[in-house]
Amino acid sequence: MDHGVSTSWDDVLAIRQLIDQNDAKRVASQLKRYGVTFFKGTGEIIGCDSDSTAKVFISDGTDAVAELLARKVVVFTGSKARRLKGVPFDKAGFYDSYSIASLQSKPDSLFVQGTGIIALEYATIFAEMGVHVCVAARGSREQLLSMLDRAMRDALLADLEAKGVEIIYQASVSSWRTNAQTPAVDLELPTGIITRNFSAVLSEVGRVPTTQDLGIETLLEGYDVSRGKELPLLDNQKLKTTAGSVYLIGDVSGSGLACKAVM
Repeated sequence: MDHGVSTSWDDVLAIRQLIDQNDAKRVASQLKRYGVTFFKGTGEIIGCDSDSTAKVFISDGTDAVAELLARKVVVFTGSKARRLKGVPFDKAGFYDSYSIASLQSKPDSLFVQGTGIIALEYATIFAEMGVHVCVAARGSREQLLSMLDRAMRDALLADLEAKGVEIIYQASVSSWRTNAQTPAVDLELPTGIITRNFSAVLSEVGRVPTTQDLGIETLLEGYDVSRGKELPLLDNQKLKTTAGSVYLIGDVSGSGLACKAVM
């Protein structure tokens, strides 16, 4: 916002580091202020006693940190980027909304798959820095961001176009590959297939709840949490199970990004 097209990648890395540091200090200060005991590590529900007391195992990745007993457990692990099959995220130049933070330099061009709020946020950010951004929209202009008020949608699209963002309507990606180490996409249009090369590719097609490796499946007999399906919840956000009292708050509940928290 301050430097526009003259923004260097060092500027980006510096502000990102500053935000990380400030957030860490703020959270640590709040935990201390309210007397919250916290453990650094990952938590996994490993079972539930006959009196519905949940057992939570905490590990730092190598060793056990603690084993806690709790009458109630609140899970608010958020969500993560949805990764479509076929997108070669293991190859250089292909990113989702999380891994794109690992970019080592400002790209000359960026292809964005997805037309949701997060996808267009990134399109705006990179365009503001002078990167040529191309967005593929599966539908028409009138179908874009249908959840928004029409005037807001038109204002957003006008802003994107003023920043030089190229939006290709009625386009879908038919294949991904690299040409001479450069990401390439084949776009299927009503008139045929075209191939475009970009410095980087961002696939942002929604989010899925972060429910794996939490031990939730131990409380839901026969339920496969790896499929990214919405977990069975009662009206008060409590997991629908007789084994313990576990509550899912926020994105992890599967009710949408930045959904309301219910206490």
